[in-house]
Amino acid sequence: MSGQNNDNNNENETKLNKKTKHILIAMLLFAGIGSIFGESFGRNKVQYESFEWEYFYTQHYKIFYADGYNELAEMGAEILEDAYPQISSDLGQAAIEPIPVIIYPTPSDFQETNIIGAIIGEGTGGFTEVFKTRVVVPFNGSYEDFRHVLVHEMAHAITFDKIYGRGPGKKLASNTIFEMPLWFAEGISEFESMCWDVESDMYLRDAVLNNYTVPLS
Repeated sequence: MSGQNNDNNNENETKLNKKTKHILIAMLLFAGIGSIFGESFGRNKVQYESFEWEYFYTQHYKIFYADGYNELAEMGAEILEDAYPQISSDLGQAAIEPIPVIIYPTPSDFQETNIIGAIIGEGTGGFTEVFKTRVVVPFNGSYEDFRHVLVHEMAHAITFDKIYGRGPGKKLASNTIFEMPLWFAEGISEFESMCWDVESDMYLRDAVLNNYTVPLS
């Protein structure tokens, strides 16, 4: 009788372990699906317009632009090549290979981009995608804003080349070797695109006079 009870107990434990295993698998699958879709749940990135894309190479860039906007693309290429020597010298880094630059004709077209899956806010002036070092910017009607954002994002691209390199190992490197703090990454790009102005001088002067600068040591 005791042997039969032991057999029944073992059978019940086996069933319980299988049930527990199935529950755990279901939970893991649900969590995985949630991590993929949860971030953008209820929000769709709708693409209202389809472009025919053209491209051309310069010495350091591969410029992509929508058909019919070649003058805008040529202006962007000129801005980027003019800024390249100074940024490359300041950072001590040359572009490893031509940097892809995608230029959208308007901010609304830019917000529909499928280069990244995240929803792009109206205040976003451009971005540099880390994995393939792709610079993506719109033209908002202001030539100065266009110049500023292009040079800012290009400085990000050169910085990524210096720290992470390119190629298949880049994604792993960007997650394990070094994650740049925001003040460092954005500070470099803003300095390269705006240089030093009255506002920058005001902030630093205030920090020195009120003793809240971080010592160089």
